[in-house]
Amino acid sequence: RAPEQPQPPPMALLSTAAELIDAALRGGLKQEGANGEGEGAEGGALCFPREWALRSVLGLGYRASDDMAWHTDMAGEEGWLCSISLGATARFEYLPAAAPSARRRCVVQNEQPPVKVDLECGDVLLLQGGLLPHRIVGVTREPPPFFAGISAGTALCRVNIQVRLWGHDPSLSLGSLLEDGFQDERSERISAEGPGS
Repeated sequence: RAPEQPQPPPMALLSTAAELIDAALRGGLKQEGANGEGEGAEGGALCFPREWALRSVLGLGYRASDDMAWHTDMAGEEGWLCSISLGATARFEYLPAAAPSARRRCVVQNEQPPVKVDLECGDVLLLQGGLLPHRIVGVTREPPPFFAGISAGTALCRVNIQVRLWGHDPSLSLGSLLEDGFQDERSERISAEGPGS
């Protein structure tokens, strides 16, 4: 019998994220259609899908001076992600109501304060990022010693690894969205105002 080969990092991350999601489901994470939950458009979209597959991994590096403005992910209702934080602590905020557009986000911001969470090294966050607006307000300057050794020679003090449901449906891939004429708000603004604006 041949020795078992280690999985390539993306497959190992997908496997780990799947185990974490299974644990969350066993712990009471609401799923669509379970016990009458998820009725109506917003309620159903904010419940974890009954059938799911994790097929894409995104890595984001942060310097101590970095933040990220309010946004929702392009994937909309398919925007569930399992986020794994490594390195320095980040202040994460999200709005506790579905607000996939900038207009709806303004309404929700006036009605409800954001939920604030410090994401420390090793924390895992399961979030519907396509509908719940979220942002990173800041990152602490000092990562844990082991991470400082890993990131030596770079300006990075934090890495966020996002394992996403987005990508399991080929019609939601970035290539398909671009082929269908998708443009994000920034692209539309640049087109309207011209480059360099």
